[in-house]
This record gives sequence, structure tokens and C-alpha cells, in this order.
Amino acid sequence: MKIAIVDGYSTGSILVNKLRERGVECVHLRSQEAPPARLLPSFVPDYYAADLGWFPDLDDAVRGRGFEAFLHDLPAHRLREESLARWRDLL
Repeated sequence: MKIAIVDGYSTGSILVNKLRERGVECVHLRSQEAPPARLLPSFVPDYYAADLGWFPDLDDAVRGRGFEAFLHDLPAHRLREESLARWRDLL
């Protein structure tokens, strides 16, 4: 399985680590050219198969790259129950 994770900072960093521990290939994309400096320490590049960098249009970034899922980082308190239920077997 190959997943694109957008803005893998903070909660996204925890998510990507859990996914890669289960053999999921994760690729990182940024939604901002220059992410806020306060988020950068939580980013772990070694957790990703690749970091594709910033794309002004995220749809263009993932089109034709064979991703099975496209996850955008959300603060933990905003993750909806159905989103967690979908990924519970991977987490």
C-alpha cells in the first residue's frame, strides 16, 4: 500500500510512524511552500519513502503516482470517528 501524507507534522508524524511500522509506504507532500517553523521539529524525514516537497495544487501532486490513499494531517482533536475507524486496523 502506498499513501500520500500531506503536512506530516505533529499528529501526522505519529500517524506515518504507525503506518510504516505496518509496511505501508508513505510519501510526504507539503501544502505550503514554507511551513511554520514551529512545526518543523516534529517532521521525521526518515519515516517517509520520499518527500516530494511543496505543490501548489495537491491534486496534481498525487495524480498518476499510484497512491491508494491521500491523508492530510489534522490535529488529533479534529480527527473524526469515522476516519479513525477506517484506519484502526493499521494503527
